[in-house]
Amino acid sequence: MPNGTPTTRRVDYFSKRMDVVVLLKLSQQSNIELHAHEFSELVIITGGHGNHFTETGKFPVSTGDVFVIDPGLAHGYRDTHNLSLINILFNFDRLSIPLVDLAESPGFHALFRLEPHYRHEHAFESRLKLDSKQLKEVSPLLARMYQHKQSVQPGHDFIQLSLFMQLVGILSQGYGEMVSAPSRRLMDAGAVFSHIERHFDRAITTAELCRIAHLSESSLLRMFHETVGTSPHDYLLTIRINHARNLLATSPDKITTIAFQTGFSDSNYFARQFKKRTGLSPAAYRARNSSKA
Repeated sequence: MPNGTPTTRRVDYFSKRMDVVVLLKLSQQSNIELHAHEFSELVIITGGHGNHFTETGKFPVSTGDVFVIDPGLAHGYRDTHNLSLINILFNFDRLSIPLVDLAESPGFHALFRLEPHYRHEHAFESRLKLDSKQLKEVSPLLARMYQHKQSVQPGHDFIQLSLFMQLVGILSQGYGEMVSAPSRRLMDAGAVFSHIERHFDRAITTAELCRIAHLSESSLLRMFHETVGTSPHDYLLTIRINHARNLLATSPDKITTIAFQTGFSDSNYFARQFKKRTGLSPAAYRARNSSKA
């Protein structure tokens, strides 16, 4: 990002209570110069057309295009013609949204995790493109989100979050219906993350993941490092530890049993990995969580 690029701070938009989504509705938008922000941004083009540009290139956007801007990415809009768009600002890490089975959806991983990293490589052909029927489906959700953005009544953050979760689910399913070759390649890659989410409790090999993604081992490792900043093995360990944290907080099972339930065959190794990632032993984590109940 070039020196001097304006950066929008999280505190300028989000509630002090929690990082709920914030919706900005921009109609007949003129050019927007290069800028960045500390949060993620979901963009839905609702009308018109123009060019979205970054430091490394540009691509055309028009009605129905949906894409995610990652934190820190300098971007803007030029050559706009009656461009209308909706920006939804969010931070998945701080929201701690219960994804439930959405984490098993290749479309979710393709849209929110993979497409932002492969946008220029795929010349924007891997984007989500909503047709008129799909736009009509999401419009009431967006309208309600915008309505509750104006509200000061207690509970509006909760309602905003629930509407955002619905929108994420609908868009993830929509991505799963994409037919372009680049989007299908991202769906194959997204299926790797989904496979890990479904089968974290058993041994998963790199060769197994390569077959699912239709990638070589070197390409698979590069994809993981580019999108989640770690290896498939470390990503699997993180998923296992996250599930173990939930079980330690909610289940009366012994720690050794929980280790086996989350895919660890050695309880000592589980304890070491758990402390490495949480700063607490499994027993200390359970005790601290119980004291908060």
